[in-house]
Amino acid sequence: MDLKTEDENKYENTRLYCINQNGKGVIYINLNIYPLGYTNDMIVYLLGEMVQVANDALSISNKNGFSTFSLEINARGIKSKQLNLQFAKLIAETMKVQFPDKLDKCNIYQPPAFFEVMFDLIKAFIDRKTQQKINIIKTNYIK
Repeated sequence: MDLKTEDENKYENTRLYCINQNGKGVIYINLNIYPLGYTNDMIVYLLGEMVQVANDALSISNKNGFSTFSLEINARGIKSKQLNLQFAKLIAETMKVQFPDKLDKCNIYQPPAFFEVMFDLIKAFIDRKTQQKINIIKTNYIK
Protein backbone atom coordinates (compact mmCIF):
# COMPACT_ATOMS: atom_id res chain seq x y z
CA MET A 1 0.00 0.00 0.00
CA ASP A 2 1.30 3.45 -0.88
CA LEU A 3 1.56 5.51 2.30
CA LYS A 4 1.67 8.84 0.50
CA THR A 5 -1.32 10.67 -0.89
CA GLU A 6 -1.26 12.48 -4.21
CA ASP A 7 -0.76 15.83 -2.42
CA GLU A 8 2.17 14.43 -0.49
CA ASN A 9 3.91 13.20 -3.65
CA LYS A 10 4.74 16.82 -4.53
CA TYR A 11 7.21 16.69 -1.61
CA GLU A 12 9.07 13.64 -2.89
CA ASN A 13 12.22 15.70 -3.53
CA THR A 14 11.93 17.71 -0.33
CA ARG A 15 14.19 16.97 2.61
CA LEU A 16 11.79 17.74 5.45
CA TYR A 17 8.15 18.79 5.65
CA CYS A 18 5.05 18.57 7.80
CA ILE A 19 1.47 17.72 6.84
CA ASN A 20 -1.90 17.42 8.53
CA GLN A 21 -2.92 13.77 8.42
CA ASN A 22 -6.35 13.17 9.93
CA GLY A 23 -5.86 16.08 12.30
CA LYS A 24 -2.45 15.01 13.53
CA GLY A 25 0.82 16.63 12.55
CA VAL A 26 3.12 14.26 10.69
CA ILE A 27 6.74 15.04 9.87
CA TYR A 28 8.21 13.44 6.75
CA ILE A 29 11.97 13.22 6.35
CA ASN A 30 13.70 12.07 3.16
CA LEU A 31 17.13 11.01 4.42
CA ASN A 32 18.39 10.33 0.89
CA ILE A 33 18.25 14.07 0.14
CA TYR A 34 20.57 15.04 3.00
CA PRO A 35 24.10 16.09 2.04
CA LEU A 36 27.12 13.80 2.11
CA GLY A 37 29.22 16.05 4.37
CA TYR A 38 28.25 18.06 7.43
CA THR A 39 29.85 21.29 8.56
CA ASN A 40 29.07 22.75 11.98
CA ASP A 41 27.05 25.52 10.32
CA MET A 42 25.03 22.94 8.39
CA ILE A 43 24.32 20.95 11.57
CA VAL A 44 23.03 24.08 13.31
CA TYR A 45 20.86 24.96 10.28
CA LEU A 46 19.43 21.43 9.94
CA LEU A 47 18.72 21.21 13.67
CA GLY A 48 16.86 24.54 13.54
CA GLU A 49 14.90 23.29 10.52
CA MET A 50 13.94 20.10 12.37
CA VAL A 51 12.79 22.00 15.47
CA GLN A 52 10.67 24.36 13.34
CA VAL A 53 8.96 21.50 11.52
CA ALA A 54 8.36 19.67 14.83
CA ASN A 55 6.76 22.84 16.21
CA ASP A 56 4.56 23.03 13.10
CA ALA A 57 3.53 19.38 13.49
CA LEU A 58 2.73 19.84 17.17
CA SER A 59 0.74 22.97 16.40
CA ILE A 60 -1.38 21.05 13.85
CA SER A 61 -1.97 18.29 16.38
CA ASN A 62 -2.83 20.68 19.21
CA LYS A 63 -5.37 22.55 17.05
CA ASN A 64 -7.14 19.23 16.48
CA GLY A 65 -7.09 18.00 20.08
CA PHE A 66 -3.97 15.82 19.89
CA SER A 67 -0.88 16.25 22.04
CA THR A 68 1.59 14.27 19.91
CA PHE A 69 2.98 14.14 16.39
CA SER A 70 4.31 11.30 14.23
CA LEU A 71 7.51 10.96 12.27
CA GLU A 72 7.83 9.11 8.93
CA ILE A 73 11.37 8.64 7.61
CA ASN A 74 12.25 7.49 4.09
CA ALA A 75 15.69 5.87 4.39
CA ARG A 76 15.64 4.20 0.98
CA GLY A 77 18.88 4.68 -0.91
CA ILE A 78 20.83 6.54 1.77
CA LYS A 79 24.59 6.22 1.90
CA SER A 80 26.60 5.78 5.08
CA LYS A 81 28.26 9.17 4.45
CA GLN A 82 24.85 10.84 4.75
CA LEU A 83 24.45 9.73 8.37
CA ASN A 84 26.26 11.70 11.01
CA LEU A 85 26.37 10.36 14.57
CA GLN A 86 27.02 13.83 16.05
CA PHE A 87 23.97 15.23 14.24
CA ALA A 88 21.79 12.27 15.26
CA LYS A 89 22.84 12.65 18.90
CA LEU A 90 22.09 16.38 18.81
CA ILE A 91 18.63 15.79 17.30
CA ALA A 92 17.84 13.10 19.89
CA GLU A 93 18.88 15.36 22.78
CA THR A 94 17.08 18.41 21.39
CA MET A 95 13.84 16.54 20.76
CA LYS A 96 13.99 15.05 24.26
CA VAL A 97 14.33 18.50 25.84
CA GLN A 98 12.03 20.55 23.59
CA PHE A 99 9.38 17.93 22.85
CA PRO A 100 9.21 15.55 25.83
CA ASP A 101 6.62 12.80 25.36
CA LYS A 102 5.32 14.38 22.13
CA LEU A 103 6.31 11.60 19.73
CA ASP A 104 3.42 9.26 18.97
CA LYS A 105 5.37 6.98 16.65
CA CYS A 106 8.32 6.98 14.29
CA ASN A 107 8.44 4.73 11.22
CA ILE A 108 11.73 4.33 9.35
CA TYR A 109 11.16 2.84 5.89
CA GLN A 110 13.58 0.80 3.76
CA PRO A 111 16.84 1.44 5.61
CA PRO A 112 19.92 -0.21 4.09
CA ALA A 113 21.69 -2.94 6.10
CA PHE A 114 24.33 -0.60 7.56
CA PHE A 115 21.58 1.59 9.05
CA GLU A 116 20.76 -0.96 11.73
CA VAL A 117 24.37 -0.85 12.99
CA MET A 118 24.26 2.95 13.04
CA PHE A 119 20.85 2.90 14.72
CA ASP A 120 22.21 0.70 17.50
CA LEU A 121 24.72 3.50 18.23
CA ILE A 122 22.05 6.22 18.03
CA LYS A 123 19.72 4.32 20.40
CA ALA A 124 22.17 5.02 23.23
CA PHE A 125 20.98 8.65 23.12
CA ILE A 126 17.26 7.81 23.07
CA ASP A 127 15.33 6.87 26.20
CA ARG A 128 13.73 3.42 26.33
CA LYS A 129 10.15 4.74 26.17
CA THR A 130 10.92 6.58 22.93
CA GLN A 131 12.83 3.60 21.50
CA GLN A 132 9.63 1.55 21.81
CA LYS A 133 7.85 4.03 19.51
CA ILE A 134 10.38 3.54 16.70
CA ASN A 135 9.64 0.97 14.00
CA ILE A 136 12.01 -0.08 11.25
CA ILE A 137 9.96 -1.17 8.25
CA LYS A 138 11.81 -2.90 5.45
CA THR A 139 8.96 -2.78 2.92
CA ASN A 140 8.29 -0.06 0.36
CA TYR A 141 7.67 3.48 1.60
CA ILE A 142 7.07 5.07 -1.79
CA LYS A 143 5.92 2.95 -4.69
